[in-house]
Amino acid sequence: MSKALVAIKKFPKKLITIKVAANLLGLSPSTLRHWDKNGKLPSIRNFSHYRLYRLSDLLKMIRADEKLGRIKPKKKLLVDG
Repeated sequence: MSKALVAIKKFPKKLITIKVAANLLGLSPSTLRHWDKNGKLPSIRNFSHYRLYRLSDLLKMIRADEKLGRIKPKKKLLVDG
């Protein structure tokens, strides 16, 4: 099992770190920081001010952008519910 999928299972509210999100999308963490600043993909800050991303937001972005051919995720995700 990939590290990304293991990390997803560890977060009960389906929040993932910027590193895992970038890996899933096939992008750099700096791209996600830029998108966060511009509002394209907002993050949630934890108590240590680290960026966390909702898995549901990432999946919506992947689905929308796959149709347009802009994002080709590195990993296929199997997520319950």
